[in-house]
Amino acid sequence: MFPLVTCCYQEVEAWFRRRNHGRHPGETVEIFAERLVGKHDVLRTDIMDTIIIYSDVRYGEQTQDRASAERVYQAFQSLVKGQ
Repeated sequence: MFPLVTCCYQEVEAWFRRRNHGRHPGETVEIFAERLVGKHDVLRTDIMDTIIIYSDVRYGEQTQDRASAERVYQAFQSLVKGQ
């Protein structure tokens, strides 16, 4: 089963892809986040919370804890509501 952080990240990536702002092939998640923030600065905190925490959990040595999962889930909800 995927951790909540991973599921939220995948949904956010798909959400942006449907709006023609998807992650490019070979693009790191950090560069993806920077590019999105450049186009959607008002969503900066939500984008960075979702993508950077995902990167830390997926590629770093951080494990998903309750606080990071809640932070990402709240950011995810804000992103999709803010359409």
